[in-house]
Amino acid sequence: MEQKSVFKSIPVGQAKTILEQEKNIYILDVRTKEEYDLWHIDTATNIPHTEIQQGTDTLPIPKDQTILIMCKSGGRSSFVAEILAERGYSEVYNVEGGYIAWNKLLFTRKEITKEEFDQHRRELL
Repeated sequence: MEQKSVFKSIPVGQAKTILEQEKNIYILDVRTKEEYDLWHIDTATNIPHTEIQQGTDTLPIPKDQTILIMCKSGGRSSFVAEILAERGYSEVYNVEGGYIAWNKLLFTRKEITKEEFDQHRRELL
């Protein structure tokens, strides 16, 4: 009987530690392109959750790397983590709290204008 892959949800601090200590990490940002363009982790790849939901066969998501999945607050990333685990990805981590929690750590952010910040803030509320 084939064992089903599972994903893990990890706190943002643990995700930061993984990024600092490991080299072969793939950061998957599953927010919309508009959200991604406002600010994102420099090394993140943006593939909206709606595209992943349609299928992963043609998407550039590596199966041989640890995958940290991020969204705004952790909901969409958890959904995508489950999809990837079901499709045979083995090292899949949902980052709890998403970019809201990440922003609190002030790790790596794209500089944004006040107008972009205000727009993003309205989206978070």
